[in-house]
Amino acid sequence: MTKQLQSAMDTLNAFEITVTKKSGHFPKLSELQSMMQDTLQPINRYLFDEYDTYFTEYKKAVTFGKKSDADKYLRLTIGNFKNQLQKMSEGI
Repeated sequence: MTKQLQSAMDTLNAFEITVTKKSGHFPKLSELQSMMQDTLQPINRYLFDEYDTYFTEYKKAVTFGKKSDADKYLRLTIGNFKNQLQKMSEGI
């Protein structure tokens, strides 16, 4: 695994997904967007974009849905990103 992939995986592993109130998802969404732009998109801007299905659903859930939906899609988004990085590292 390259240093860049390992660094991205470490960043994802350190990303805290526990949110106690629905309002806590708004700063978490901003933090996730920053992480995507700063860490993931330099690796592959087409794979890690704003139109990822789980990320899109997470944004909708934060804005319009219930906390349980936002929690679920945050976990799925992070899991999907980890899975994509793992696939990339296996391909190297």
